[in-house]
Amino acid sequence: MAQDANDLIFTARPLRPHERKLVFPLVSFRHPALGLKHWTEFTARVERTYGGGGHLMALIDSRGHFHAVFAFFVEPCLLGAPRLRVSHIASASLAGDAINRAFHAALDKLARDNGCDDILIEVEGGAGLRGCDERGALERAGFTPTPTAYLRHARAAPL
Repeated sequence: MAQDANDLIFTARPLRPHERKLVFPLVSFRHPALGLKHWTEFTARVERTYGGGGHLMALIDSRGHFHAVFAFFVEPCLLGAPRLRVSHIASASLAGDAINRAFHAALDKLARDNGCDDILIEVEGGAGLRGCDERGALERAGFTPTPTAYLRHARAAPL
């Protein structure tokens, strides 16, 4: 019997270098014109960005299958605490909202662990958002839309 998406337990963890190619099928669903070479070059650039502060994270289910990958870095702010900036999200679209809850919980934990007051999610293009960065899912999680991103105060995260 197939397992329901809401029954899967998702874990967020850094994407390991040897896993870059493993998540490419997920990324290629989001970006069909992107080749494997471009993807692996991009992942290396992310990790060199911001003085080594760029990171790639993955959401993995209890079976070891990848369901989302995203880039993040901790952005220093002139006034106040740093901000968690999230971009380049590629995620599976699953029935239910388990993947979205796991994604937002991972962002909240990253923000807390890095002393960030705000979480900024960059959105790519205006159309076709699906999975973890679908507009409705972001708004239900308390994010406010801006022209190019979604913003939420980290401590205001819904339980």
